[in-house]
Formats: sequence, C-alpha cells, structure tokens
Amino acid sequence: MPTPENTSKLTILRWLRWLAVPVGLLLIVSAIGDWADSPFDPPWFFRVRGGIEIVLGLLILLPFGRIGSNSPLLWKRLFFALLLLSVAFVFARVIGVMFEARAVEAAGGDMGVPAWSGTLIFLVLAQIPVILFLRFPDQLD
Repeated sequence: MPTPENTSKLTILRWLRWLAVPVGLLLIVSAIGDWADSPFDPPWFFRVRGGIEIVLGLLILLPFGRIGSNSPLLWKRLFFALLLLSVAFVFARVIGVMFEARAVEAAGGDMGVPAWSGTLIFLVLAQIPVILFLRFPDQLD
C-alpha cells in the first residue's frame, strides 16, 4: 500500500527521471563533437569515448518504465547494459581527463579542476538508482 511518503518520493524520482532527457541529449551532442574533431591526442581514444557516450545517451533516453511493464526480461538486459556502459563511461572520462592534463602540461599550462567531466559523471550515475527505484518502488525504504 503506497504511503504519502512513498508517493512523494516517487514524484521526486519521476521528476529526476525527466532530467535524463537533457543529460542524454548533452551526452550525444558533446560526443558528436569529440567524434568529428578529437580535442587531444590520441584521436582514436576520443572517438571510442564518443561512441560510448552516444550509445549511453541513447540508452538513458529509453523509456525504462514502459519497457519494464511490458517486458521485464528486456528491462533487466537494458539495465545491465546501462550499468556496464556507465562504468565504461566513467573510465573513459577519467582517462580523457588524464590525456587532457598531459596535453596542457606539455603546452606549459596548469590544468584546473575537471568540473565538466565530473558533472557529467555525476549526472549519468544519478540515473541508475532513479531507474532502479522507479521499477521497484517498494525497495525505496
């Protein structure tokens, strides 16, 4: 039986899920830019990272709620793919920051805090529990 507290939590989760739209589009658009013109060396790495980000952005945009109610097995497979791609995304972003730092250091500069990559990592990883708890709201407490 849904309590008022659970109902408000679900409402918050639904609003957070809507944040997936700009996050997914942001991933896709920024990845297309990296794919077209690699910002640093090695270019193959940034193309691979761009590919991961495009697939992850498309996966985040999927309607997991409808998929879960229509096909639970497909939901599990897509959620597992989301988990794997999220891990690959985090590693690719961290390694990309290392390549950026190497390039900036070679140019004689000082690299600041990698806030853009950190923000993207946070926003992507925040979608995982939101998707999970929207599918299994009884596990919230």
